[in-house]
Amino acid sequence: MPDMHCVQVDADALRSAFLLMDEGKDPHSLFFLLRLGADVDGIASQGPTFVLMMASKKGNLGAMRQLLRFGASVNMKDPEVQEGRNALMGAVEMNQKEAAVLLIGEGADVNWCSEDGKTPLILAASAGHKDLMELLLDSGADKNLADACGRDRTLLIIAADMRRTDVAEFFLSKGVDVNARDRKSLTPLMVASDKGFVEIVELLLNRRADLHAKTPDGRTAFMLAVSSRRTEVVSLLIARGANIHEMDKMRRTALYLAIEANQAEIVKILIDNGADVNAPSGFASSAPPLVHAATKGMAGAAEFLVKAGADINATDRDHRTALMLAVWYRHVDVVEALISLGARADLRDRDGKTALAIAEEAGHLDIVEFFQARGLAQKRLVGICFDHKKGVQGITKEN
Repeated sequence: MPDMHCVQVDADALRSAFLLMDEGKDPHSLFFLLRLGADVDGIASQGPTFVLMMASKKGNLGAMRQLLRFGASVNMKDPEVQEGRNALMGAVEMNQKEAAVLLIGEGADVNWCSEDGKTPLILAASAGHKDLMELLLDSGADKNLADACGRDRTLLIIAADMRRTDVAEFFLSKGVDVNARDRKSLTPLMVASDKGFVEIVELLLNRRADLHAKTPDGRTAFMLAVSSRRTEVVSLLIARGANIHEMDKMRRTALYLAIEANQAEIVKILIDNGADVNAPSGFASSAPPLVHAATKGMAGAAEFLVKAGADINATDRDHRTALMLAVWYRHVDVVEALISLGARADLRDRDGKTALAIAEEAGHLDIVEFFQARGLAQKRLVGICFDHKKGVQGITKEN
């Protein structure tokens, strides 16, 4: 009689036996095949199968116990999943708590790092499985081990990014660092502010998140909220003490960023809260806010700025006024607004050109006609000639 442990069993047969058992059709075949010596780790030449992983995902404790009894490895990579996850990660991903308990009891690595940089705790947090998060932490999972296994997003940043206030509260209650940064040097508050998640922002602030922490380019959470047009978060951060005058490494203020984002409403909020309407910003032109607003075509913001005390005739480093730039970019509504607010049309830039000359050079006839209709097309002497009947005559040109 042949030794039954020498019989070779196709691993696909083992998989089929498990599926029959899982469906309640055949509770005995899996055990029988395992006794015959089937490969418990289930690596088949066609359609590689990790049977323990299958059982873990389905929460089939009976099959799991049989597989473990016959030597299945709790920390073997799933060959059907390119990311290289273990059985515990499969159970966590499918919210199979009892399966996870069994695997942990059998020695599953709670800090297993898959090839795509995930851990069991990261998967539980991403799915919001709080029971599993509790289990994993109680079993020794590292709460400070970030996504990409220490190189990318922290658990709190994952919660903030998903807008999961409950998950964020859970991790904060477990003592995670509220200011821990990810690989891009972002804090949870920065991520939540950038996304506009007011309730997460408020939670983090209440837990002493650093409102003044900066990104590598010098932006605060407040500045990120401004750039991302998160009006409600902007107002909240101002109320909680954000510095509205701060500049990033490019010398851009929050007011500059609001104009860049074409956000007249945020411009008004900043002005109402004391933003300096005449402070030059930005390395490129070192221009005051009104010049930036004119360049962007923001007539409403330009009006807010002037009424708040902005110098309507202030210039950039090339001596260009807001009016000149509005003309150049053909922002007719801004041109009209600035003229109505008292902008001077006779000023000249570094090249000696007035706003009208710029309009003529650019071929903006509608703006030229606007100036003419307002009586702003002054004449200047460009040369002289001698007429035998009239004598010396000046040659003039519209300015």
